[in-house]
Amino acid sequence: MSLAENIRAKVHQGVLPPGMPAKIQVLFGEGRACSACDHPILQAQTRYEFELSGFGTFSFHLGCFGLYTAQLRRRGWLRGPSVTEDHEPSSSAEVPSS
Repeated sequence: MSLAENIRAKVHQGVLPPGMPAKIQVLFGEGRACSACDHPILQAQTRYEFELSGFGTFSFHLGCFGLYTAQLRRRGWLRGPSVTEDHEPSSSAEVPSS
């Protein structure tokens, strides 16, 4: 099972929560397990962490956090601008001719 499939399954099973609080801490790892991949988040790695009432505390590697938030967006459980939503096509863009 790929990491993305594993995260999708954890969200579906309720192991990972269906949302996040407005504030998320960005810290250095301390060796505790990532909530998404279950591998330790090492001291040299960035750790994304939040506590959600009724669900507990969750810690993620940077990449795992990105996949987790992408899964929430796909399900419509996380709203807000993303990189692609902020991008508008340039009016000077040319359509290639055949």
